Amino acid sequence: MSPTQVELELELDWRQKLELEKEQLRGKIEVMKMMGSEEDGTLKELDELRTKLEEKDDDMESMDSLNQALIIKNQRTIDELKEAKKGQERTDKCVKRMGELDQKAFYNACKNKMPNNKMKLALVCSKWEDEITKPEWHPFKVIETAGQTKEIIKEDDGKLQALRAQYGDEACNVVVKALVEMNEYNPSGMYPVPELWNFKQNRSAPMPEAASYLLKQWKTHKKRNT
Repeated sequence: MSPTQVELELELDWRQKLELEKEQLRGKIEVMKMMGSEEDGTLKELDELRTKLEEKDDDMESMDSLNQALIIKNQRTIDELKEAKKGQERTDKCVKRMGELDQKAFYNACKNKMPNNKMKLALVCSKWEDEITKPEWHPFKVIETAGQTKEIIKEDDGKLQALRAQYGDEACNVVVKALVEMNEYNPSGMYPVPELWNFKQNRSAPMPEAASYLLKQWKTHKKRNT
């Protein structure tokens, strides 16, 4: 809950309290009118009650002004958050987290094995996200090709074989893809890292290309709002 929303709730509580006090004052005034007493003390008390009621009315007017100001402030905050979210979405479209398990692809690959069991699917997905980041698990082997050495996945790795047997080739391939990216982009840290990416061409994007894309998106968004 935002600070402005908290202020609105406090203002509502205060308004309800003020309304109750006004009703109590009106009730006292009506009772004194019905008594019809013209004693000085009674008349003085009646005047005091009327003065208090007028003060409460003034407080209510001030409360109305405050309420309008808070509503405007809250709407402005909501609009700013929406704009920030849109900006983040535009940025996300040209940034890929290398070494991160593709949850959607993994979920789709496994769901036929566990129909109608979303909880178990989520747990399996979480388990393999964790496995990928474990530094002690390094299912790679070194080979030499064209006079150069490189690391490739060990197809006979026990964990990968168990994953393939239980959930199929597609699920295993999703994990392998994340492992290869992790080994290439952050083998020492073992956590996903952001990389500028061209999703249409499925390749890394240089900074000028990414900046040009974001500028184009910003201009398009600005044109729609003018």
